[in-house]
Amino acid sequence: MAKRFKVGGNCDCWCTKCKLVLEHVIIAMVEDLPKRVECTTCKSQHNYKLAPRRKAPAKSKRTAGTKKTAARKGRKANWKVLVSERDVSQARNYKVTATFEKDELIDHSMFGIGVVLEAVPGNKIQVLFEEGAKLLVHSR
Repeated sequence: MAKRFKVGGNCDCWCTKCKLVLEHVIIAMVEDLPKRVECTTCKSQHNYKLAPRRKAPAKSKRTAGTKKTAARKGRKANWKVLVSERDVSQARNYKVTATFEKDELIDHSMFGIGVVLEAVPGNKIQVLFEEGAKLLVHSR
């Protein structure tokens, strides 16, 4: 059975202020449909509106997420090249108190095998691990 609307009656519609489908009181009608309604939650008055439709996502649009994924794959490939050129058994265990040089292999307890890319002022080193580059402290 189709719902019959009437002035003073209730209906569910999209509240433009609350941004939700909520119960509203019908204030004005045009023919058989509500025209103006008042939200019973926030008391705002606005035109009758059904819930807005969501747009379908674009199919081939490149987003920042895909750029990050591509960059991550590039770093991973770069890490594999750097590590494959060296003897992993020669990697030193990472300690905050130890001093590391550029291109040295380190073995970190959490991140695994890494290659020191550069020394950064303030007793820090930039290290490339399989999951990406990390900034670590050393010489403390």
